Amino acid sequence: MLLWAALRVDARLAWLVCAPLVAASPGRGRTWGRAAALGLTFALEVALAAHARWLGEAAERYFSLPPATALAVAIALCVVCAAPMGVLLGLLLRSAAALGGLRSIAASAAVWVAWEHLTRISFPSYPWVGLAATQADTPSVLQAVSIGGQGGLSLVLAASGSAVGYALRFGGRAISDDAALLRRAWPAILFGAVLALATPLFGAARLRSAPSASAPLCALAGVDAKIQGPSVPASEVLERYAAVAERGAAGRPDAIVWPESALPGDPLFDTDLLRRLRGLSEGWHTVLVVGGPRSEWGPDWRQRRYNSVFRIAGGDPVVAYDKRAVVPFAESWPPLLPRPPRFEVVEIARGGPARTMRVGGCEIGVLVCFEAERAAFARELARGGADAIVVLSNDAVLPARAVVAEVAEARLRAVETGLPVLRVSNGGASLAIDRYGREVGHQTDGVVTMRIVPPELAPAVRWSTPLLSVCWATVIATVITAYRAERRR
Repeated sequence: MLLWAALRVDARLAWLVCAPLVAASPGRGRTWGRAAALGLTFALEVALAAHARWLGEAAERYFSLPPATALAVAIALCVVCAAPMGVLLGLLLRSAAALGGLRSIAASAAVWVAWEHLTRISFPSYPWVGLAATQADTPSVLQAVSIGGQGGLSLVLAASGSAVGYALRFGGRAISDDAALLRRAWPAILFGAVLALATPLFGAARLRSAPSASAPLCALAGVDAKIQGPSVPASEVLERYAAVAERGAAGRPDAIVWPESALPGDPLFDTDLLRRLRGLSEGWHTVLVVGGPRSEWGPDWRQRRYNSVFRIAGGDPVVAYDKRAVVPFAESWPPLLPRPPRFEVVEIARGGPARTMRVGGCEIGVLVCFEAERAAFARELARGGADAIVVLSNDAVLPARAVVAEVAEARLRAVETGLPVLRVSNGGASLAIDRYGREVGHQTDGVVTMRIVPPELAPAVRWSTPLLSVCWATVIATVITAYRAERRR
């Protein structure tokens, strides 16, 4: 309930999300079953309450399923994915609870961050739970992401909640048993309060020290033609995008960006399509960065299809980026899972390494749709010399709740890398975000513009991975320590 309220009611409640879990985690004795049940209950509640409904709506739209069938499939997916993760969380928190004092608080916070990371890299690689994402609309707190990345902010929030949970666990015992135990709770409460106060103060100072605007390296214009599905004829798709892009070209940007899947065909095979796009680029005196399908024949003489982004600039050679993180079920069916006939989809192959694209006086790094949730991808682009990140998305089948989550992830990527982010979608949320996670440009008449200034990479580009490694090492040490303590008892 706290996590739900932090996302929809008041972001400050995120500081307390871990408190009930830590307070209820049994620390000693034969309580592993109770701990597993605690984690399982939490994970199932989050998956079913926060994600089952929008997943069902997406399945209904994408696969044309009846509403009841789509919801049943979504519920089954949520249960299968959440159940083992929940049990693991409960057991790890039980190990942390076996420790004493500040060690228990630090271990509980590290458990949360490592577990949160595990949910993102495990099937289906979707951020089911994210404490940092609850602060996407709270700029002063969000700035902590610039130091330790998304995991760093989640660690601070989890540590604060764990401190309160630790105090509640011993405070309840102190009232009935021993007044000395009550004194053990107050340092934990003080620790949580200091974290909750210092984090927004740091963020406010960082925002106040933001440099004034400097001369831009280049300017981008994102285009949204409001095309919501495949029923629009291919010829009309191009005409509608070209009409909206004409308005964007009036501002003489260095590049005009069309969203994911905007093109009706592969411009490397369709010569007429490529000729038309080259003509638009030359007529507007700008670069086109457009999303569309790409095909090639592999060494095994099988056709491979990619979800790609093309850079088209007059007569220059076409540069393509292929999406690396394909969406399970929608773009690639899990290999060990039988596929019913009505779930037939075009299999999308995974692309190769990241690459930047030259646009005017800057380099832009490209991410496609759900790749914005991969913090490692964004950091890779930042280290590779990108001056900005452009996210191309197809929101035609995504419910509003999922789009909100995608925008929150884009804000996190901006603060974590120190690079501005331009998100361009078809009928979803197209907006420009500065390096502090603030919206600096929104869609007007189908066009969103952004000027890119010289970048200043955030420390998180270097420190977020080591911090995550420390959290994992802490979890391993916690489990070993708890196991040895149980053996001695």
